[in-house]
Amino acid sequence: MSDKPIPVTLEHSTPGVVLRYTLNGSIPTVDSELFDDSILIESSAQLNVRAFHPEMAPSPVVTRIFLITDADTLEFSSDVPVIVFDTEGERISSSSRTQALMQLFDRGEDGRARISAKPDFQGLASLKIRGSSTEGRPKKAYSMEIQDVYGNDRDVSLLDMPED
Repeated sequence: MSDKPIPVTLEHSTPGVVLRYTLNGSIPTVDSELFDDSILIESSAQLNVRAFHPEMAPSPVVTRIFLITDADTLEFSSDVPVIVFDTEGERISSSSRTQALMQLFDRGEDGRARISAKPDFQGLASLKIRGSSTEGRPKKAYSMEIQDVYGNDRDVSLLDMPED
């Protein structure tokens, strides 16, 4: 997480490979933007990158999550783990799942979770408000599913809990 634009550089060791990317959550194709030397991530984004070679099948998609926030937020710390979601302006509802960028920050050696630290997990999630009887209350209950780049549920272990 950062309060400034983030420069990103990539390289591939195989001769003849070109890297293509998207920043909107879509899967890179041969028509996607060409990744030259570097790009500048100026707002929260899901960077999807894929390698293409004329004599090989396209590579698996590699995804990285970049969250941009203000400097004051970066100062936040907690004695419990912190999960940050960015729905990119979409409202979370009870009728359908909302896609979100996610970063999880566990407590460090000093017992504090800091969102200025490297995240312990970053990925994609979908969120939904749970409980029709409590939906109108100020503190809502949410369900969360970790997802892969294709929108499929992904089983991951978070905070030393079993995969689910």
